[in-house]
Amino acid sequence: MSQHRFFVQNLNNKPILNKKEIEHARKVLRMNIGDNFIAFDGFGNVWTCEFENDFNLKVIQHQFIEKDRHISRLIISLFKFDRLEWAIEKCTELGIDEIIFTKTKFSQIDLNLAEKKLARWKEITISASKQCERIYIPELKVMKPEQVLKLNGRKFIGVTEFEVKKNFNSFPWKNSCEISLFIGPEGGFEKQELEEVISAGFEPVKISNSILRSETACMVGSFLISE
Repeated sequence: MSQHRFFVQNLNNKPILNKKEIEHARKVLRMNIGDNFIAFDGFGNVWTCEFENDFNLKVIQHQFIEKDRHISRLIISLFKFDRLEWAIEKCTELGIDEIIFTKTKFSQIDLNLAEKKLARWKEITISASKQCERIYIPELKVMKPEQVLKLNGRKFIGVTEFEVKKNFNSFPWKNSCEISLFIGPEGGFEKQELEEVISAGFEPVKISNSILRSETACMVGSFLISE
């Protein structure tokens, strides 16, 4: 049986467990003084700990685990919150490193509303990371479209608006340090903005032979670029 995992703040290389997590350990998980658990800060630091008196943390072992692969980045043109939150959870489980939220013509949510949701979305990534035993938690950002166009690395955009000769797996991208995949909202991309994105270096690709809902495309895309 896997040990319980808790997300902690890292204060001078010391794990700090907040009151909410302590109450969860005591009242929901029924943990006791002396019980061991894993603490992680989402940035590669992992501690084996146990509860002491008054549920203080005692560190038994610490290790830092470096990432051993490229940076995988998913760019999402905002769509309905309920489906988006499901996508955030699943993309976290699939290993995505960074999620950028942006707005295109057919986006269903404004950027200012996305900014207000970042704290909640981070909680979703923390919960999903605990469940799937991730060490690194995805970084979440809100960007204007013009900022997205300036991103570095190998860049792709999933399209259905016109015939694309290659699907995503036909590109020799796996040795790249940074991989970005742009997923559109329901309704796809407007013709002019699609041309602008492609002109900025995003390569049009098919990520499936079927036309997928945006949340499904996010999940499939995360699987492909996080391998």
